[in-house]
Amino acid sequence: MLGLIVLYWIGKGHYNLANKHLRSGWLYAIIGVAIYYAGTLIAGIIIVLAAGFSGAQWIHTTPDIMLGLLGVPFGLAATWGFRAIMKKQWEKAEKAPVTELLDDGEI
Repeated sequence: MLGLIVLYWIGKGHYNLANKHLRSGWLYAIIGVAIYYAGTLIAGIIIVLAAGFSGAQWIHTTPDIMLGLLGVPFGLAATWGFRAIMKKQWEKAEKAPVTELLDDGEI
């Protein structure tokens, strides 16, 4: 249940940011959730590989739920980073001057 609440807040944050900048809200909400899952997956792989190469035995005795919880901060950091990059790019694009594609009305 807690995982669904986290996914809701990630999706809602990306959705609101995208709508604020006139982008597709649902697309960026889904991308935000996908990046969260990718961040947790990559963190889990790195943790398991690091423990395996270092010869740590705690990895074999740790419950799966605890290993899953170890990846959550990395997933949150990944989705926060993506959100920060998108916000910065979109605000930069809004501040940029709009140049005319057509010249002064000449044909």
